[in-house]
Amino acid sequence: HSELSVAAIRRISSPSSQVNNMLPSSSCFGGFSAGYTRGSMQTTSASRLLSSYAPYHPSSRSRGGLSSLSRRLSFKPRRLVVPPPAAASSALSTTSSTTSTSSSTRSEAFNRDTAPAFQLYNTMARTKQPFLPRPGMQNKVTMYVCGITAYDYSHIGHARAYVCYDVLYRHLTRLGYDVTYVRNFTDVDDKIIKRADEIRERDPNDPLGEPVALAAEFSRAFHEDMDKLSCLRPHQEPRATEHIPEMIEFIETMIGNEHAYPASSDDDGVGGDVYFAVDTLPGYGALSGRDPSKDNRAGERIAVDGRKRGPFDFALWKGARKNDSIKWDSPWGLGRPGWHIECTAMIKKTFGGFPIDIHGGGRDLQFPHHENELAQARAGQGRCQCDDPSAASEPDSYARYWVHNGFVNIDNEKMSKSLGNFFTIRDVFERYPPDALRHLLASAQYRTDVSYSDTALEMSCDTLYYTRSTLLDGELALAATIEAGGDDKKANPKEQLAIAATAREACDKAMEDDLNTPMVCAAAVPILKAINDICQTKAGRKMKGRQAALEALLAAAYDTFDRLGFVWGGSDAAEGHRSSLIEYKAAALQRAGLTEGDLSERLSAREEARKNKDYAESDRLRDELAKLGISLQDGKKEEDGSPAWRPVPRTGEA
Repeated sequence: HSELSVAAIRRISSPSSQVNNMLPSSSCFGGFSAGYTRGSMQTTSASRLLSSYAPYHPSSRSRGGLSSLSRRLSFKPRRLVVPPPAAASSALSTTSSTTSTSSSTRSEAFNRDTAPAFQLYNTMARTKQPFLPRPGMQNKVTMYVCGITAYDYSHIGHARAYVCYDVLYRHLTRLGYDVTYVRNFTDVDDKIIKRADEIRERDPNDPLGEPVALAAEFSRAFHEDMDKLSCLRPHQEPRATEHIPEMIEFIETMIGNEHAYPASSDDDGVGGDVYFAVDTLPGYGALSGRDPSKDNRAGERIAVDGRKRGPFDFALWKGARKNDSIKWDSPWGLGRPGWHIECTAMIKKTFGGFPIDIHGGGRDLQFPHHENELAQARAGQGRCQCDDPSAASEPDSYARYWVHNGFVNIDNEKMSKSLGNFFTIRDVFERYPPDALRHLLASAQYRTDVSYSDTALEMSCDTLYYTRSTLLDGELALAATIEAGGDDKKANPKEQLAIAATAREACDKAMEDDLNTPMVCAAAVPILKAINDICQTKAGRKMKGRQAALEALLAAAYDTFDRLGFVWGGSDAAEGHRSSLIEYKAAALQRAGLTEGDLSERLSAREEARKNKDYAESDRLRDELAKLGISLQDGKKEEDGSPAWRPVPRTGEA
């Protein structure tokens, strides 16, 4: 369980303020810091204000902890208790609570008229809209994100999607919403079966030759990748194979409503297929903007079947073929579900019905997958209700907000296996720290495409190294200042407090505007510069109010990066920074093709050249290392006394 982080503290606008409905106000971070001088705020008052506030990190895996400021004020943190996925019930009604008592308290206090300003782009409406939960649901929000088809290791496109929705999930929870987050696994699909068959042909004894086992293995690998990216686990992760009865029941309902039909047998005499009849549903195409009468693209993953009544008709149930290794009994014979029916049936089962608040996924899922999900949901509600063409565009019919993230392009080309520019998340982790990939993905606004390249990743590494080394310097300087006796009680570092306040306000405005994460990144720049000035300049080392300034700036920095999913604050903040810097350096050496011994030899050779006043050779060795992404910092030493260096983007090969 995560402890109270500095993000909770920043919500207090002054020592005498109250937390308004547990929702963030327009006041900025500096409100607390500006009003704080050493010893001016009574611990009992702070504890009283914070006692009803639950931290916004909803996962026990968060590295949240007490900030240095809260430790010195002796705050006793509350802990947020959220059931892990394994403990969640198999069905969640739209009125049930899956969060802690503190969330229930916030729910009772929720006021729609004073809800936080948050504009979210709705694909159905083609515009940004104010986000609010369903009327009567208080602060409860339901969010479903389409998960992976588990037939291979996840690629960086998956990372792009799930980092985006992790940022959204964190932000909604931060705003005081009680979010039930669900993400599925597709563990039965043509691709899974094909991959399992290939494995079984190579080795009949390989356990991954069974589709369910194959999907389970790649689902496990997916969790490992997401954990390294610091993506919080959803409350539930339903699997398609666990919901076959619900899918069959839903298909029967659509057949009864005359929106679906069993197909005739194919040329080999195999039947059992069931299709959705798109032409029976006026308004189909509202989400994607496609018109079935003008577009000849079929709405499924396999080739167009002549047994379909229309080209857009898509498979709800696929009859078993001769050598199919996975199949279930149904009213239409042995077979397995189509792709699109999975999510519709699982959403109905998991949330207890429609609509949900947010449905998310990659932009490539807008059509056919999400369009067909919406069609199925409408068709399952009855024949007469669906005859109104306007019903398809009604946001409350299935999902109230449709959210779609942008693609990943590789060196400005679309990522594709056929182009040979396809990278798995694990491919990236072999050469770069996970933080770098998350930074690259989270620093781009979620609806835009991300241009992935080694240069882009190395720039993220460079940014993170500078950021965490600055924060480490700040933590060490703060500890030293406190050790030396701390601030004069009358000290008031207005300039630094104003920087912290401005950053908080900028971050609030950025996140309120459809998760404008690039502006959040920009807000960190003046904070880090101010910390550097305090730590590195003579004036900064001697300034009055140094403790208060560092406390405010560090808290503002942690709050800023927290919005991107980097949970760095806490009692072990300095050690966390230090270990990450070591990790970044190790990755840079690996990319350079050097061992620590290799680097040591080159550094010794350069030191010898400088000693002999052979400056041309010294410069050559320095420039050679710089091309490999290793920048020497003359005048500084590592802890072991060796010449200091830091990773930088490579400029070539030595």
